[in-house]
Amino acid sequence: MDRRILLGLVIAFLVLVGLAWLLDANASIPKPTIPAGSMTATTAPLISVDSASINLIRIEDLTKGTKVEVQKNAKGTWVIMDLTPVEADQTTITSAVTNLAKITVFHDYGENLDPAEFGLAKPSYKLTVQTADGKSPFILLIGAMNPTATGYYVQRPNEKRILSVRSSVLSPVINFLTNKPLPPTITPTPTVTPTITPTPTITNTGTITVTVSGTPATATPTVSGTPPTATVTPTISGTPATATPTASGTPATVTPTASITPGTAVPTKTLTPTP
Repeated sequence: MDRRILLGLVIAFLVLVGLAWLLDANASIPKPTIPAGSMTATTAPLISVDSASINLIRIEDLTKGTKVEVQKNAKGTWVIMDLTPVEADQTTITSAVTNLAKITVFHDYGENLDPAEFGLAKPSYKLTVQTADGKSPFILLIGAMNPTATGYYVQRPNEKRILSVRSSVLSPVINFLTNKPLPPTITPTPTVTPTITPTPTITNTGTITVTVSGTPATATPTVSGTPPTATVTPTISGTPATATPTASGTPATVTPTASITPGTAVPTKTLTPTP
């Protein structure tokens, strides 16, 4: 099968699945009876204030009896009051405040309608927006979503007119009830402690053997000097005749003098290291 045809079939299948899910999700959304010509698409402002002047947002779940309130403190920082208080995610709150400061009407359904068909006989949520100048707060009762899930049905307190506001404006604030606008959790980067392996100290111990090599010195006596000359003086006694001389005296003693040339000894050192 051609890959382009296969890709087209896959996309078509995903679209059908999405439509089926949307129809199923909207099955429980009320479909109010709206007289012909009574619904008007409009962009009229429902509230228009300076976003910088807003200092409180409170969203209440009227069914469960829970609420989340964020308020700007003296330093201008948004904090979550029902958490004793704790600093909120400033980016999330600033985005919500910008949208709430300029809420516009999505559709105007008029006054002669049954609030129960719009989920407003017993509203699901109550939104309160307050400014720092002390003026009366802006309050909005929020009912069901419309069949296309693009807006919420709303009413002002003590008013009969039923309106709708885009869900892209209200959903982020309603989500505060289940997902409080806390700052993102920062996972600290672990500090790596290097492992130092000590280098062992080697002490050299052992026996040093010295080998002396060479030829032992040979002592050759050298005789030097002139031996003394013995002088013999003959003594003649008696009657002259044939004289036999007699020699007497002590022969000289010769003492030899030895001179020695020593050999050269080269020591050899043997080192045995001990780890």
